[in-house]
Amino acid sequence: MTLIEVLISSVIVGIVTLGTFAGFDALGKSDADQRHHNQATVLAAQSQEALRSDPATALNELVNKGGHVYTQTVQGTKYTITQTAQFETGSGTAATCNAAAGHSNEASNYIRVSSSVRWSSLGKTRPAVTATSLITPPVGSALEVDVTNGGKVETAVPGVTVIAEGVETTTSEKGCVIYNGIPSTTTEVEAFKLGYVTKSGAFKFFAKEVSIAPNVITHESIYLAQGGSITANFKYNKGATAVTGDTFVAVNNEIGVNPETMAGATKLAFNSESAYTTVPGTYASSAKTAIEPTHYPTGNLFPQPSAWTVYAGDCASNNPEKYGVSLEKGGSTVTAGANTTTSVPMSLVTLNVYKNTKATPEGLFTTTSYPATVTNLSCTTPLAATPNDAYKANYEHPNSTSTTGHLTNAYQPFGKFKLCFSNGTKTFTSTYTNSTEAGSTVNVYLKASNGTVTEGSGPSLVETTVATGTTC
Repeated sequence: MTLIEVLISSVIVGIVTLGTFAGFDALGKSDADQRHHNQATVLAAQSQEALRSDPATALNELVNKGGHVYTQTVQGTKYTITQTAQFETGSGTAATCNAAAGHSNEASNYIRVSSSVRWSSLGKTRPAVTATSLITPPVGSALEVDVTNGGKVETAVPGVTVIAEGVETTTSEKGCVIYNGIPSTTTEVEAFKLGYVTKSGAFKFFAKEVSIAPNVITHESIYLAQGGSITANFKYNKGATAVTGDTFVAVNNEIGVNPETMAGATKLAFNSESAYTTVPGTYASSAKTAIEPTHYPTGNLFPQPSAWTVYAGDCASNNPEKYGVSLEKGGSTVTAGANTTTSVPMSLVTLNVYKNTKATPEGLFTTTSYPATVTNLSCTTPLAATPNDAYKANYEHPNSTSTTGHLTNAYQPFGKFKLCFSNGTKTFTSTYTNSTEAGSTVNVYLKASNGTVTEGSGPSLVETTVATGTTC
């Protein structure tokens, strides 16, 4: 009986002991959890204090990037702190914007900042320790940047990189972004998206100073659209015959800069910033506006609501409509991300190189080919330098005479030109105007005396000037 009593007593003591230790363990866990909560509260408060002392630019960045996460270890426990912020209106609702609508719904007067703290033993289901407060920015100025495609029905452009106040962000699905609490009356704004161009054909909206009114939202509208391109096919005989050329011009009065032209060519030269010039002298049956993978992967032409006028040459003065020659009806409409093909008329220049003098020409010279230069006199005075315009072209077009006594590349744009070549001892120069498809005829006599050789009174014949020397 005594042994049984001892065993029962031992069991009872064990149960009591287990209960006591379980109580101590629960109390310890509760104390540890309370300590973690207390420490998390302290960290949240410290985070809030830091946010309240941040400059407006830092708060803007926090809003635009959707928050900031960092960790801090205290007495062996790692805490994860998440800081977030959003603009709010005076009514307590979040400030929003819509580029297509052209305005935000209400001025954003405050920034709500939140600090949430979690640690591993808190688990995934229990709420974080969170502290929230409202901050009145040091200056109640705000800037809304709205990016649309500039079409007849404007559409918002999301995913555009916008930089203002030193903060880089991207436009939302509604094509806009808000910068709040800007501590100045001006700021610089720039925007870009790969493959998108401005109305003037630049690959980005370059930094522009914007004036900001206090206590209201200032709106800055930016137009960006995916670039397109134009291919020009050189034609003769009212478009029935394919011929060769090297440069052409695309004109649209909605470009917004002077001159309202963009250049195309069989060959283009790009610099490090993707500004480009035409490289005349490479002849082919078609030419194209700029396509360059770094900045213009689908082209540099803005898909303007109106059609583009396209013709061969280097500048607006080469427009054949000045001489009553019709262009492709309706012009060329550029589509975002696509290529448009059009035909452009050319004028024929008939060069006849004779062996002897005008009195005894003795047939065309068929032995030697001479290098020649055709200078576009219609475009020799560039206008104000603007990015990627036709007036930056090289107006001297390399050419040559053939061994049949004619011009190797005989088809040229409309307008005023100068032809020059040398046979090694003399230079021969003619100035003419291509005002019809039939163009001009230039007769050259290799044994002519220095001076002016008059070809006759016919409108297609021009005078040839002969001089000693080999430089055109």
